[in-house]
Amino acid sequence: MNNYSDRFENYSDLENESFSSDRNVVYGLICANRLERECLALGLKFRNPNVLVIESVSIDAFANAAAHEQNLDAVVVCIDSLVTTDYPVDDVLRDLLDAVGDTPVVAMGQSNDPYEVNLFLQNGVKGYIPADVGVHAILDATRLAVVVGGAFLTERHLKKLGQDNKPSKIDMRGVELTQRQMDVAHELRAGKANKVIAYDLDMQENTVKVHVRSIMRKLRATNRTQAAVALNQLLSDDEGQGHTPS
Repeated sequence: MNNYSDRFENYSDLENESFSSDRNVVYGLICANRLERECLALGLKFRNPNVLVIESVSIDAFANAAAHEQNLDAVVVCIDSLVTTDYPVDDVLRDLLDAVGDTPVVAMGQSNDPYEVNLFLQNGVKGYIPADVGVHAILDATRLAVVVGGAFLTERHLKKLGQDNKPSKIDMRGVELTQRQMDVAHELRAGKANKVIAYDLDMQENTVKVHVRSIMRKLRATNRTQAAVALNQLLSDDEGQGHTPS
C-alpha cells in the first residue's frame, strides 16, 4: 500500500483534494440488493453533491452501463450481494476486475476475516470497507485510490493483518489447504453445519460454503460425511505424529 502521509496530513486534507475541477465525480455502484444499492447511492450523493452514481444490479449490467461513460472514477461493489455457492468470491473478483479495467475498485462486505480481506487486495481491489462504517469511508477509500493510487483498509483490518503470523498453507499428506480452509476443516470434522461454522469463525455463510466446497474437492469427497471421515483420518494421523496444524 502506498504511503500518502507526506501528501495528506489527515483525511480532511484528502477530502479537499478534488478529482477534477470541471466535472462531477462518477462512481459505479454494483449491488444485487436494491434497497442497499439505492440507500448507498443516496448517501454518496448526500455526502458529496458532485457525485454521479451509475447503479447496477450485477457485473454484466455494470459493464453495459459503463460502456457509455467515459469518465468513470471508481467502482464500489457490495461483494456479499454477488457471492453465492455457485459463484464464489474468486470468480466474482475475476469477472469484476475484467469488467472495470483500470478503474479502481473498492469492495464492501460483512467480513472481518483478515484472510478474506487480504484476498481482495491480492486480486487488485484498492480498498475494503466493512459494513459497519459510514458512507464517508467509501469517499475516503475512493479518493485515496484515485488521487494517490493507494489502497484503503480500516485500522481494525490493518491490525488483524499485522498480528496474523499463521502460515499461509498447511499440507496434510499432499492435501494442501489454506489456513482459513483448515479452520473450516476442523469445524467440518466436528460435524457442524455451515451456519454454526460461520458463527464460530466470524465469517459469512456463503464464504463457509465456498471453503467447504473447496475442501471437498481437494479431498475428492462427494458429500460432507465423506469429507469429515477423510479429515478425521488425516488430522488424526498428523496429530499422532506430532504435526497438529494450528
